[in-house]
Amino acid sequence: MDTYSLQWAISACDSLTSTQKLVGLMLALHIGKKSGRIRVSQELADNLLFCGEQDDLFELLGNLLDNAHKFAISEIHLQMQTTAEGLRICLSDDGPGVPEALRERILQRGVRADNSTGQGIGLGVCSEIVHSYHGTIEVAESELGGARFTIWLPARAS
Repeated sequence: MDTYSLQWAISACDSLTSTQKLVGLMLALHIGKKSGRIRVSQELADNLLFCGEQDDLFELLGNLLDNAHKFAISEIHLQMQTTAEGLRICLSDDGPGVPEALRERILQRGVRADNSTGQGIGLGVCSEIVHSYHGTIEVAESELGGARFTIWLPARAS
C-alpha cells in the first residue's frame, strides 16, 4: 500500500468517530445558551471516507456546526455520506437562513450575514478548505426553513 492509499485508509477510519465527537463537543460548548432546546439529528454513513487531513475536516465541520448552533431555533440536521465520487456533507438548520443576495459573499473572510459579534472568518475558512481539496460548497434554503450548507469533497485530490 502506497503512502497516499495508507492516508486514505486512516482518514476513512477516523472520519465517523471524529464527526460524532465534534457534534458532542459543539453541544457541550453551546450548553447553557440554547443547545438544551436544539435537537441535533444525524445521518452518518458507516463508511465515511475523507481523502485529506483530519484536522481540515474537523475545522470545516466545527465552523459549520458552530454557526448552526448560533442560528438554529430548535433543530439542526447533519447528513454525511460517501459515494464513488467523494464525500457529501449537508448541514441544515431551522434558523433565519441566509438571504439569497449574501449566499456567495458569506463564504469570503470578513463577511457576515448578521450583526452579531465575531470576525466573520469561519465560513471563509470553510470555503478555503473546501476549495483546497477541489470541492464545492453551496449555501441554500434548507427543508427546515433556515440555511443549508452542502459540501462535496472529491474522493481523490486532483
